Parts: sequence; structure tokens; C-alpha cells
Amino acid sequence: MSETTRVDNVKTYGPFAVIAGLALSAGLIWFMFALADGFS
Repeated sequence: MSETTRVDNVKTYGPFAVIAGLALSAGLIWFMFALADGFS
């Protein structure tokens, strides 16, 4: 079997980057809904 060439982002950047990315995406979704709702 050949060695895997898959690059895993968790191994490269660590779990903190994954958590930060998920938080950033959730915040962006929240901001879009708040903007569409007029921040009421």
C-alpha cells in the first residue's frame, strides 16, 4: 500500500482553527439573518 497523500486541516492547523472557522461561519449566518431582519 502506498502512503496516503491526504492533507488533513486538523493536523495542519489544529482543532482551534476548526472551532474558529465554525464560529466564524455561524456568526456570518447570524449576521445575514440580522441584516435581513433589520436588526430588530
